Amino acid sequence: MTTARYFERLKMMLLQLEFVEEVIVREEFITDDFGYLRLRFALSNGDRVELFEYVVKDQNAIRTVNYSFHLQNANAGLLKRWDNAPHHPELESFPHHLHHGNEVLPSRPMNSFAFLAFLKRQFREGGSRG
Repeated sequence: MTTARYFERLKMMLLQLEFVEEVIVREEFITDDFGYLRLRFALSNGDRVELFEYVVKDQNAIRTVNYSFHLQNANAGLLKRWDNAPHHPELESFPHHLHHGNEVLPSRPMNSFAFLAFLKRQFREGGSRG
């Protein structure tokens, strides 16, 4: 798979999710071997998402290098943010972590598809916030 195909699949998935409204591509640079995408989108419950992912093609697989998946309420209050910025070395999952309110918690590595799976579960369970 190429990085172009990876991001094409991501955008197609977003357009098919019934709870996703108004997707804005803020920044995009994609080649066959690497790429990044920065999106902003609204959710039907009023929450907003800022999504950033930088990926590289590693042999025949796509590997996420940097990411941030930021979920906030309509008043711009942080609900959750997964990222791998290297600023919490005390966590066993370093550099991967989750900001949940004022807490910083260990997290498994994430990518856009894992984040969208999280959102799907939330809306399947009643659209609960984070």
